[in-house]
Amino acid sequence: MREAGGIALRWGRVAFLVTLVYAIVMTGTDDRYLFAGAAMFAIPAAVSFALLVSRLLPREKAISGAMVVLTGLLFASPGVGYAALKVWQRGLVPVRTADRQKYLLERIPGDDVLVLLNSTCGSHYTVYALFVEQSAFYADGRFLGDATGPYRYDTIRRLDDDPEALYTRLRKFGADHLLINERFARIAMPVSNPLFRARFRPMLISPSTELYELAP
Repeated sequence: MREAGGIALRWGRVAFLVTLVYAIVMTGTDDRYLFAGAAMFAIPAAVSFALLVSRLLPREKAISGAMVVLTGLLFASPGVGYAALKVWQRGLVPVRTADRQKYLLERIPGDDVLVLLNSTCGSHYTVYALFVEQSAFYADGRFLGDATGPYRYDTIRRLDDDPEALYTRLRKFGADHLLINERFARIAMPVSNPLFRARFRPMLISPSTELYELAP
């Protein structure tokens, strides 16, 4: 028993170190990438809890079904409580198309633009979107723009004062539309520059969202 506990403890330490390195690397990019680390944290947490119980309680109680059930309920209660809070705040998940669209328009940045593109172009478009990468799930066409990868924002960050170079880069990516969300954008596009207006034709302009079509 003690030997098995020592092996579990060593593997728990390895899992913790791997998870820690993952957290340090991925946090600098986007906090949501830490979701994958939750399962990795569960390994050292479970090992630590098992060792703690085995030391505090007699051996026959440490493996009792009641302890397992109570511990599971305790660990699950925050998630259940959070889900109940969100249902109370936002209501049930919308099932009708109209209600679903209204929900997305209220909570997903750039969803109004994607509704326009999906209705007018179907799946035959490629849009480069600035800092609204979560909207990619609702695009029928090709969606570019993210914090990492070949179409990351850094590839156009230094072109914000050169409309011609920006146009050339987006065309190289295969984009035919540019989506700018003013609420989240951290790159100022030269929309008042005459060269920008010559290369980028406005399709939708709202207080928070701008959609441009790239000239042929």
